[in-house]
Amino acid sequence: MLPSWLDTRHPEAARGTTRVRSVDANLIIGRDLRRDVFQVWGPSLDAGGWVPLCDCQDDTGRPFRGAVPWELIVASLVQARGGELSVDVAARHNEALDRANDAALDRRLEEGAKFYARAVAGEREGWGRWDAAEVEDAYRMAMEGGGKAAPRGVKHFLPATAGS
Repeated sequence: MLPSWLDTRHPEAARGTTRVRSVDANLIIGRDLRRDVFQVWGPSLDAGGWVPLCDCQDDTGRPFRGAVPWELIVASLVQARGGELSVDVAARHNEALDRANDAALDRRLEEGAKFYARAVAGEREGWGRWDAAEVEDAYRMAMEGGGKAAPRGVKHFLPATAGS
């Protein structure tokens, strides 16, 4: 389906194909042996096969030879489509996720601080259910993600003291 003068196995073309397929899985990079230029090829229903979409050129119109800056080619393909890079979409999603996680942590810390303040005030005024040290330990363990000190089913025996 591709012409014989298009080298898709050239190492730089293979590297470019990997890069441009992040934009569109149907794109192929090949090296036009007649003109010694890398080209982006895509499928065409009208032509009944593959057609060249563009040459890989710099801003002055000279074709890239040797190492090709595929990131620029990918960015230009995305801009030509009127879209945005998937990296930018992922970064925006990650930032929103970080903000949501920070807000959830702030809410947990605020609720814990209110509970702690209420418990300490209750102990000071004499109506509290727990000792302030116990509340402080529980709060610290909750914020650090800790749990009970001993695994389930383990019995702890305290040494007997004289006189007990």
